[in-house]
Amino acid sequence: LNDGIYSCYILPNELNANGRLSIKVIAEGYSSKVVVEVTRAPGTKFTDDFEEQSISPFMRVALAREITVKNYTLLDKNIDLIPPSPILTLQLTNISNEDNTYTITWYAVGDDLDKGNASSYDIRYSDKFQKLKTDPGRQQTITAGIIPKEPGETESFVFRIPNIQTNTTYYIAVRAVDDQNNTGDLSNIISVSILNDQYWFDNENTDCLSIAVLVGISIGAVIIVAFFLVCVITLIKKKKVPRMSNYAI
Repeated sequence: LNDGIYSCYILPNELNANGRLSIKVIAEGYSSKVVVEVTRAPGTKFTDDFEEQSISPFMRVALAREITVKNYTLLDKNIDLIPPSPILTLQLTNISNEDNTYTITWYAVGDDLDKGNASSYDIRYSDKFQKLKTDPGRQQTITAGIIPKEPGETESFVFRIPNIQTNTTYYIAVRAVDDQNNTGDLSNIISVSILNDQYWFDNENTDCLSIAVLVGISIGAVIIVAFFLVCVITLIKKKKVPRMSNYAI
């Protein structure tokens, strides 16, 4: 079964000398169940597109290409210059109109790229997409107070946008920060549109009224056409009835 492509980083502090290095990847699986996608022919009874299948224990070994390390310099392990990975999975998962809150989720990244735990998250927003993309440090911040999880786990955050303005689109992005204040690259940018102006509700009511009028006109037209057809059919039947002869036999 193919469950995707995995990747990882080899960091400088994991090396200790010059030379040629070979990389081996070992994947182990134990007796368990997996969820697989099922392809179904058109016209078959609707069922879920996924089903569980049992798998036996397995081991897979793959060798990557060799790498050569030159001019290696021993690094002070107390110096951390490697930032967290960029977050690429940010998405808006829920909007609550009752209390104007928004829920965003993403997968956690590491302290050094994908290793270790980051220390905090820096959440920024702006009503200007380009400003957020090119100069996120100068944009408005949302205090998160989230303790980052292990890399790969799902983070979820509920927030409000302060001093919110109606009929405005806000752009939101997240960065991970480590314990040495190294900041990862900006995440993918998502947008939230605030449409609370009464104008939109008036339009919605107008649309509903227009639909009701159209439905009424359609029903009335059908009734008129049906009445006309009944009259025509009745006249035709009357013409086909033979008249009595004026002469008695």
